[in-house]
Amino acid sequence: MYFTFNHEPETTLNNSGSGADFIAAWRKVITVFREQGVTNADYLWIMTAFSFKAQDRRRAIDWFPGDAYIDYMGADAYNWYNCRPGTNNPWNSLEKLLNPMRLFAQGHTIKGLMVPEYASTEDPAQPNRKAQWFNDARALFKKAGWAGFRPSSTTTRPPSTPTAAGS
Repeated sequence: MYFTFNHEPETTLNNSGSGADFIAAWRKVITVFREQGVTNADYLWIMTAFSFKAQDRRRAIDWFPGDAYIDYMGADAYNWYNCRPGTNNPWNSLEKLLNPMRLFAQGHTIKGLMVPEYASTEDPAQPNRKAQWFNDARALFKKAGWAGFRPSSTTTRPPSTPTAAGS
């Protein structure tokens, strides 16, 4: 069983304190589990994929509880593209979104990496682009250096075009 506590703590939607507050709370929860003899849980630390490349208060390192307190590291990865009003993001492959976490994890003594949530928006100018994004995502985890990832779930919305319905 995977246990996570306060996923994506660095986001602006989460107002539960600073990175130091989160680390202290995470460690306290895991310590209580261990003191109570819990042996059937793996501890999954989940951040946004962005946090592994952020250079502000959202930096993953500022929220990292430490190897002794996690079993798996996870990143929620979304190809937002142009789906957020007022934002013009480039089209991002899942590989581009996750590579900063993959690099961050190198040298850490954890059981593995996870992708608890991942999804892509559509590209109205290229109706098959979203389908190809998912095909590329499936192929990614077969590439050298990526086999240790465990994609957990996808997040989808109803297709907005007949072409996207096939994705």
